[in-house]
Amino acid sequence: MWRWLNSLPLGMKLYFWFWTVLVPTGVGLLVAGAVVPGLVLLIWFVFDQAIVTPLLVARSQKQNRASR
Repeated sequence: MWRWLNSLPLGMKLYFWFWTVLVPTGVGLLVAGAVVPGLVLLIWFVFDQAIVTPLLVARSQKQNRASR
């Protein structure tokens, strides 16, 4: 089940676990009443998914095309 994760470079593994922990933490903080910290974590996640992840994917695709 986790073979795909083990095949990733270390940086991507850390990135995966970072968000696997922070998103539920943000939701938990919101539910517990800590609105500002919870919203900060969730907004950070949305920003990352909207801007940083597409940049990482584009860079990876560019490197793949250059190596062919």
